[in-house]
Amino acid sequence: MSPVDGCISDFVVDRLLAGDLTASEEQQSRGHLARCERCAARLAQVDAERAAFSQHGPRLAWPKIEVPERAVSGLRRHLPVLSLAAAALLFVIGRSSFLERRERDEAPSTSGTRTKGGASFELYIRHAGQTRRAGDREVVFPGDQLQLEYTTTEPGHLLLLSLDGKGTASVYFPSTDSRAWPAPAGRGQLVPESTILDAVLGEEYLHALYCARRVEVEPLRQELVEGLVFDAPPGCSVRTILLEKKVGP
Repeated sequence: MSPVDGCISDFVVDRLLAGDLTASEEQQSRGHLARCERCAARLAQVDAERAAFSQHGPRLAWPKIEVPERAVSGLRRHLPVLSLAAAALLFVIGRSSFLERRERDEAPSTSGTRTKGGASFELYIRHAGQTRRAGDREVVFPGDQLQLEYTTTEPGHLLLLSLDGKGTASVYFPSTDSRAWPAPAGRGQLVPESTILDAVLGEEYLHALYCARRVEVEPLRQELVEGLVFDAPPGCSVRTILLEKKVGP
């Protein structure tokens, strides 16, 4: 469902239910929901679908394992030693995980990064009624919907290019203009078009560009055909996301 007359999109609804909005974004969205019966009904519908999936979705059947009594008796004799060893191992694993997590949180993020005067990008993937933020290597399926979000403090021009598993270069956005789309400044802005993935499998490279001037799209698309290495033209910044498209589940 696309936003109409200021209504919030399905992507924003999914992010609201997932707790993925900032405080200001959530306040703005809930303020709109309080005034708009259409969006409030859509929120209730999506929330009900999520609850139904959680309740009736697939469950894993764990096999029952029979353990001989002799093995259990032997385990009881060694339990104190094993408990100490397990505790030490859990301490090492827990400390290592904490350090890795802290290093990852403190390190500069490669997701949605931007250069001075540029824009940061986030890619959202909608699959089977659920929306998630894409990483720099994401598994996707034919029919998934892609939505690009950007943040910039200065107005500029945006475009989204693709090189699929067959080496075909495409312009995902803007789909009906020969030049990059004029993007107003803002935080967490959705571009006005989304893309449905086709059936071509394999690795697909997405290149989201922000340019100070309104560049022509076709020369950049042609550059993709020549190879996977894609350099942003002067006055532009680029974020590249690698998707791995597989057969649908």
